[in-house]
Amino acid sequence: MGRRTGFALLVLLLIGVGALRAEDSVDSSTTETVRVFPDNPLPGNTLQIVTRNQVAVRFEEHDFPSFPIATGEWRALVPLSALMHPREYPLEVLSGPNTWTIPLRVAPRRFGLQRISLSAGRAALEATPTEEEAIGSALRTLSPEQFWQLPFRRPSGGRISSGFGLRRTYNGVLEQNYYHRGYDFAAPQGAGVIAPAAGRVVLVGTTQRGFRLHGNTLVLDHGQGVTSIYIHLSRILVRRGEMVKAGQRIALVGSSGRATGAHLHWGIYAHGVAIDPADWLAGRICCRASGNSSAAAAESAS
Repeated sequence: MGRRTGFALLVLLLIGVGALRAEDSVDSSTTETVRVFPDNPLPGNTLQIVTRNQVAVRFEEHDFPSFPIATGEWRALVPLSALMHPREYPLEVLSGPNTWTIPLRVAPRRFGLQRISLSAGRAALEATPTEEEAIGSALRTLSPEQFWQLPFRRPSGGRISSGFGLRRTYNGVLEQNYYHRGYDFAAPQGAGVIAPAAGRVVLVGTTQRGFRLHGNTLVLDHGQGVTSIYIHLSRILVRRGEMVKAGQRIALVGSSGRATGAHLHWGIYAHGVAIDPADWLAGRICCRASGNSSAAAAESAS
């Protein structure tokens, strides 16, 4: 027991983020350093776990892999849903037979309420099973390469008309278990949409193929669990499987699907969960990719 307590204190000094507990009795050669960013996480943030060795991170019954970064360390990205309640959560770091638990406190965050009015025809639109399955699968794409570099670019030159995390009413009825999963950009029909970072096209969905709610839809895989979605498009300019560069024109703004008018909805996801694009636009994601990443090659072509 004395060895176990000493190990926990050693790791506590190394990470400086609250008590970290070893679930299995281990010797001093199995110490692990853990850094957690940001210091005061909020709902919607992208949590970054940086460790000396390759680990898996378990949070809210989901496991998240880690990938090498330029410092010689490993990084796991953990999405914090905008629906999370402010309280303390256990964050587990798993390495072989060892599990260490960090108490992670998520601070409160307030989101606004937006009231949307739709015509009877628009209000009746629902996602088809094909649409839901295709989008869900594309947003959960996990590629080991990191194609992106920071900061991400804005995909549209229009003003942001709806922010991340907003709760909504449609025709006076509050949407349950809902938050706005990205940004809406006010832009005219046919305005250009660019890739905010390098990536691979993993989904091209159209109204003709049953995308009734989202309309013409595009999803990019940026690597290591990070994806982005573009909906209500009038036209898609790239093909599935195509690699795109940061700043490349990929689509045109439209009003397809359940939209009140021409605009772009853009969202960023980590492991299938919508996260606040502000962190990515501001470059608030820790650490560059390792030298074997595809990011440098993908972005240099832009």
